[in-house]
Amino acid sequence: MRTYRYIVYAALAAAVLLCGCGKKAPEPVEPEEPVPTVATEESQSVLCSDGSMTLRFRRNDEDAWQWVDDVSFPLDGQYVDQLVETARELDALAPVSGAEAPEAYGLVGSRCYLTVSRSDGSEVTYYLGNKTEDGSGYYCNSTDDEKRIRVAPERVMAQLGRSIYDMALLPDLSGLTADTIKTVTIIRGDASDQLTLSRGKWMQGGQNVTEQAHVQQLVGALENMSLLRCVDYAPASGAAAVCGLDAPQAVLRLELDKKELTLSVGGYNEAEKAYFVTVDEDPTIYLMGGDLPALLVGWPIGG
Repeated sequence: MRTYRYIVYAALAAAVLLCGCGKKAPEPVEPEEPVPTVATEESQSVLCSDGSMTLRFRRNDEDAWQWVDDVSFPLDGQYVDQLVETARELDALAPVSGAEAPEAYGLVGSRCYLTVSRSDGSEVTYYLGNKTEDGSGYYCNSTDDEKRIRVAPERVMAQLGRSIYDMALLPDLSGLTADTIKTVTIIRGDASDQLTLSRGKWMQGGQNVTEQAHVQQLVGALENMSLLRCVDYAPASGAAAVCGLDAPQAVLRLELDKKELTLSVGGYNEAEKAYFVTVDEDPTIYLMGGDLPALLVGWPIGG
């Protein structure tokens, strides 16, 4: 059964509050002995937390990563691979010289962590504590060597605080060119325009409109169409209305060589300078930037 969730927009802010600020990192020195590495056995599960949000992943029988809370979620496994690679990087970090006890760095009881389990049944958890005074990173240690204090790069916290929707595999809308498009239909309310490509010319109502500025802009925008990110997967009732997609401002229908594509444009997200959209019959809500959505919303029907 699908688990429907909304995005936790305040995740990163919460992580900062929980992890706090600490001391400036002493100068690191090279480790005297080889350190363990998660590459010893293939990783089988990953758990990460930024202090307020926890995500769990595991490999399925096809060796693909799944989100444990909803295995039907279209997860882009490269993001989990990045977490595994981050664990390897943390293993390889040199310890700080003259480090104090883990308590001094906010590492005892830390709720910011990354756990990687391996096929041999072993697992290692990497804890992030206080932020360094110079802002270069966070103090870090691990369950296999709790007293070995390191400084993890600042970007690691951003990885731990990534929303599951930021890890969604997005529909590929690239590759649209004048050679692959047969007809373009733009609908706004009860009115619509249809453009047909014939012998290299865009025709509308029997008229050649190829040279019209808004038509040229549309062709260029179609060739650069892409999605920014997923906003809500399998949204709950009412989510579409909140995003202005229960009554879209504009609908784009494309007839291509081998398929059809429908893009519905909803409300504008001022914070991200992008529009809420859906693709085909899938209710998943995405954000789309660029020229295309604004061009569709302002399209001069009949012009």
